[in-house]
Amino acid sequence: YQRRVHGGLGLLVEADGSTYHGQFNNGLMSGYGVYKWSNGDVYEGMFQDGYMHGHGVRTLINGDCFAGDWQFDKEHGKGIYTFSDGSIYDGMFVTGRRDGQGEYRKADGSIYNGDWKDDTMHGKGAYVYGSDGGPSYKGDWEENKMHGLGIYTYPDGKRYAVTYEHGKCLRMVHFPGGNESG
Repeated sequence: YQRRVHGGLGLLVEADGSTYHGQFNNGLMSGYGVYKWSNGDVYEGMFQDGYMHGHGVRTLINGDCFAGDWQFDKEHGKGIYTFSDGSIYDGMFVTGRRDGQGEYRKADGSIYNGDWKDDTMHGKGAYVYGSDGGPSYKGDWEENKMHGLGIYTYPDGKRYAVTYEHGKCLRMVHFPGGNESG
């Protein structure tokens, strides 16, 4: 590989054919640059001390794309991840995983808006099934499953107080009239 630039603009060619063209500081990628992996993945954005660090966009060969904040080569902070199937997550990341508040719009039109933990729906959140006004659930989640108390609303307006345990409905009570607030 070649590493000829100590500071300023330069080009780095890795042994596997990956390249970096951008700013260097003390021989490390630092500042704005473009890194192209030999497999076709591309990152364009900020670097610090050899890491993707700051704001940047990484486009994967499979069509996935992340635009947002990076810290030590991981998605970290606010960002938008677009999946190759058209699904989009817009929210917070911690060390490369969805964590904190975020909205996930699936390709089928379903939407989850709420809390995330370790790349799973976890905490308080609302899920609307499909793009055609399907049923919705608003309540507690644990590891991508409804867990705890919530409100399930059907398209006809009927509403139910529900209790779930790890995705299994334990109790469902109909609200008379179907339109009580919750």
